[in-house]
Amino acid sequence: MSNATIGEMFENTWNTFKSNYGICLSFTLIAGVFSILGGIASVVIGLQTSDIDNIYPTFIATSVFNWAINSVICFPIFAILWFGIVRRVRGESERKSGSFIRLIIICSICGLFTIPTTFLSGISNPGQFEEFKLLPEYIGVMLEEMNLTENNGLVTADGEPTPEADEIKKKYDDLSAQTIKFQDMRSSALSGAAGLYGLISFLILIRFQPWAMMIACDPQSKEEGAIECMKSGWALCTGSFGGILGTLILFGLIAFVSSMACFLPGIFFGIPLFMAWVPGVYVMLKIASQEIPPVVEDNPEVA
Repeated sequence: MSNATIGEMFENTWNTFKSNYGICLSFTLIAGVFSILGGIASVVIGLQTSDIDNIYPTFIATSVFNWAINSVICFPIFAILWFGIVRRVRGESERKSGSFIRLIIICSICGLFTIPTTFLSGISNPGQFEEFKLLPEYIGVMLEEMNLTENNGLVTADGEPTPEADEIKKKYDDLSAQTIKFQDMRSSALSGAAGLYGLISFLILIRFQPWAMMIACDPQSKEEGAIECMKSGWALCTGSFGGILGTLILFGLIAFVSSMACFLPGIFFGIPLFMAWVPGVYVMLKIASQEIPPVVEDNPEVA
């Protein structure tokens, strides 16, 4: 249990960011690369398995893929990078053996909470990959139209559309009709359910997962098993969850707003600052959780 305040967590995260700016910036770039590669792989799987008449296998496949890639690669690597910052802050070099295996187990268990969100989000828009398949056709028709425009082939000398222009219009109408058909399949109820479940699971996971991952890497923590680390992560957060959530929202807003401002401030300030949140808060939680022996005042006897 710890009693770190929101002010202490904010200050420590800010100091962690300032003293480790280069690492936080590198972390941002690594996270960006992982996000892009993971997104591309997920889209490829969706395109390969998409069947509008049987949507469930597609979104089961993409949900399981996202769970696997996050559990085995992304979050374990993030945790190791985060704890590298913790080691720099503490000025220590000792490592805890078996950390990566513990991290995979922790992330795999926690990742199970996210599968329903991904699945519900997918089936709420079942035609998304079929829409994506129409993109090459849209591009092809646009190129045809541009070619006709350059050669003045859209209209005749009398100002009437040419047969080629009519054919292009027909292709556009067909593509538009297919797109509308897929968009009409969207379900706001399922999308809302995915958002609600995602929020609930997020609040549960933020309560212990980041701190369990740090404990799994921390040689100052005696916990060796993944379950032990998760229990200790939950206990460490007790008494400070309001501050943890408050600083998360604050740094998240800073990252979001700075990213919206021409994007570059987000890359070079807001997102790197957000990346310092886990190590900065973890160090503060550990400091606040240390038991301080009570002060015993001498009470001299009164004669």
